[in-house]
Amino acid sequence: MSDSDYGLPASPSPTPRDAAAPVNASDADIILRSVDAVDFRAHKLLLSMASPFFQNLFTLPQPPTSSPHASPNELKDGISVVCLSEDEHAVDMMLRYCYPRTVCPAEPTLDTTEDVKLTLVLISKYQLAGVQGIVVQRLKAGPTLPQVLSIFLKAWLLDLRDVVPIAARHTLRADVDTSEDYEELNQVPCIVLVKLANFRKACADAASARPWTDDTTQRLSFPVADFSASCSANNNYRYSLCPAIDQYLKDAFIELKLLPSGWNLVFQNQIVTAVEKVSRSCKACHANDRISPAVIKMSRFLYEEVESRISKIEMEKSFF
Repeated sequence: MSDSDYGLPASPSPTPRDAAAPVNASDADIILRSVDAVDFRAHKLLLSMASPFFQNLFTLPQPPTSSPHASPNELKDGISVVCLSEDEHAVDMMLRYCYPRTVCPAEPTLDTTEDVKLTLVLISKYQLAGVQGIVVQRLKAGPTLPQVLSIFLKAWLLDLRDVVPIAARHTLRADVDTSEDYEELNQVPCIVLVKLANFRKACADAASARPWTDDTTQRLSFPVADFSASCSANNNYRYSLCPAIDQYLKDAFIELKLLPSGWNLVFQNQIVTAVEKVSRSCKACHANDRISPAVIKMSRFLYEEVESRISKIEMEKSFF
């Protein structure tokens, strides 16, 4: 309850303050005020070009504001004030997406799950169609984010069809725990989770399959052929691979059964762990510091192999 509910004077609203550069233009013709009373001086033209939401907003008569930080038709320094429901961080992100890099050089980095989900909400509300590509690229090429399931669910709920299949692919990098308390879990039909589970299983089966035909054996031997040829132990190994590399392959395909993503194979920490584990399988190569470069080479080859296999798995187009 508020102070006024107890007969006490209402707490005074904070005095709006200006945002920091570069989203505080001196030649602005519109002020966007966040819900926590931060004023962003912006340009109608740039906002209208980036967002149909703002294009419509600036051409329609504005209703009286309900914000506690602005009075109806408020002007500040002769500039109209538009009150938004987002906080300072969200408005800052939105403007950085709308403005060209020459004005706002620092694009949001999307280092956290929260910022990715916030970006999805901004895309949906402000119709920032071009920003979907930024999220897609982040999910494809960036480090694995925590709570990958919640990102997929948020994209599905917002009907962002360019993001959903990539978010589904991103879930392959980590365990998906439906017992966690994601707010989105209670908002999606169960069939969506079933389809995601089916997709993940199909990818796991494809990624971890080992069709050891002669052709496949040759292809898997090729990246480390020069390495294995000089291994003193490979004369007793039927595929002419160093035992350490053979152990790496076995471990990799077990891991792929659980997390069917090529990304995990080339992640630096995974490579270091793999080298430490398989080094014991071939003491001769380990003594000559030859295993680490071979594992790195093999991991890159396997990455391409796994990603190729997964790309052939038909995405659940009926997610929607």
